[in-house]
Amino acid sequence: GWSDTVCAGIMGNIMAECAGGSFYFDWDANGSSGYGMIQWLNGRRDLLFFKYGSTPGIEDQLNYIRDELYGINDVRAQVTDSQLDAIINAESPEDCAFAFATYFERCASEYRSMRRGYARTAYEYFAS
Repeated sequence: GWSDTVCAGIMGNIMAECAGGSFYFDWDANGSSGYGMIQWLNGRRDLLFFKYGSTPGIEDQLNYIRDELYGINDVRAQVTDSQLDAIINAESPEDCAFAFATYFERCASEYRSMRRGYARTAYEYFAS
């Protein structure tokens, strides 16, 4: 139910986390201890596995992202209301990717710019 802008912004982050900038996803990217399209770690990863089993599919992971954004289905919200607003009301895929990386992913600042570019790529591929 998100706009193309939001979907592309989130997709840009997914591309950075587990796809090396492509549309080919590797849930175990770089042998990391993180898992899945967001490279969940620790308790967040454990809850993902508890809810969906040890190999959650794409739809399961997308549902889990939604649950973590909104704090629903017995999952703790990972963002504040104002941070969620910045993500879902972003005016461009690049702005959404940056907000998602900053507030939800909490990745190091040097990794945020590439996500903006990936979000534009996703938007042009899927929404155009």
